[in-house]
Amino acid sequence: VGSGYGKVVMHMAVEVGVRRVVGIECVISRHEIAKQALMEVKLEMLLEKGTEEEAAAGKQRAEESKSSLDAEATKTKVEAEAEVAEVAKGLVEAETVVEAETTPAA
Repeated sequence: VGSGYGKVVMHMAVEVGVRRVVGIECVISRHEIAKQALMEVKLEMLLEKGTEEEAAAGKQRAEESKSSLDAEATKTKVEAEAEVAEVAKGLVEAETVVEAETTPAA
């Protein structure tokens, strides 16, 4: 009884998470198929890991963009409030000037 195509060995490695799994197969053709399957599993795991890392990086970039947009919106709001205050101050000054010009001298 050998490890065959390595299905049980790979299952133990991936699903159970043991530190090291060893399969012994005496038939060379089965051993070659098992090696090929192992390479495919490793590639798939790397691709999944890469996808997870890319997703995390994308999430980080989105959070940074949101923070940047929030900061810009706050800055714009503060600038708009200052402009409104300046306009209101100008209106009060203009109203005072108009009142002074229309108030009869005593």
